[in-house]
Amino acid sequence: MRPPVGTGLRTAAWDTITLSDIQHTRKINEGAQGSIYEATIRGHGDTTFAIKYIKCSTAAEFDNQYRMAKKLQSLQHTHLIRYYAALQDRAKMVVLIVMEFYKEENLGFLIRHTGRMNEHTILSLGLQCATALTYLHTQSPPLAHCDVKPENMLMFDAQTRVVLTDLESIQEMPCAADSSKEGTFAWCAPEFLNKKDPITVQCDIWSLGVVLFVLARLPEYPALEVGGEQRLLNDSVWKSGQILAQALSQSLRPLGYSTAFITLVAAMLQHNPAKRPESTIKLQELITDIMTANLLGETI
Repeated sequence: MRPPVGTGLRTAAWDTITLSDIQHTRKINEGAQGSIYEATIRGHGDTTFAIKYIKCSTAAEFDNQYRMAKKLQSLQHTHLIRYYAALQDRAKMVVLIVMEFYKEENLGFLIRHTGRMNEHTILSLGLQCATALTYLHTQSPPLAHCDVKPENMLMFDAQTRVVLTDLESIQEMPCAADSSKEGTFAWCAPEFLNKKDPITVQCDIWSLGVVLFVLARLPEYPALEVGGEQRLLNDSVWKSGQILAQALSQSLRPLGYSTAFITLVAAMLQHNPAKRPESTIKLQELITDIMTANLLGETI
């Protein structure tokens, strides 16, 4: 369960914490951007935190990572992980980020160890993520997460609620394709890969569409079959919205997912950003409408 807003965790003088105040318990994870440890912090009782260590290779990267980490402390949303503090170890070129700790696993781990999710559960998780993305997209300037995928979604409340993590991937929008930081290749929106069109917040809608598809289909990779081959969803073969919609229907309809759900996923996965839902606000409305219709028994 998340620490309630208004506790000492929110009001503590985080700027007084030093590296020696952090007491590691165990390593939680290690990825491309760094290692994450479970830890306690002197002055904060027995509260458990997650500490992310980002190893930098240059002084410029170090300064940029620290500056961004400090900026991310201001972001507060129910479905975004909370960044409490940023520390720096300049001698080792490491930036440390103090974050909320969650006992439950990320969504990527969950789907590898459980069965396929029903439509209501998938839409509920999608709606939660959409509200977090709306919060980011409506900042000034707009922010895009740029790496929405199951491994960057932590579960809580008995695996019914989700928070987006890995906020270091966030970028101000719009940005030129050749200057943007790409997320995980298979989850990158097509505009990241063609290096022609500007990147906008629409990239997050596409990646969230991939998440919905994966939760429904549980493929080994976010791919669909065409011509007897599995092709990633950002492959140019899916530029035709009609071909994409047909392949999605053939893949998901036999599993019992509604036409409305499949149509929504197809819209989110359009290669042309202008053909996707116009915003995450609109996306929330579409998801809510489907969930309501499902509850009333009105979908097919």
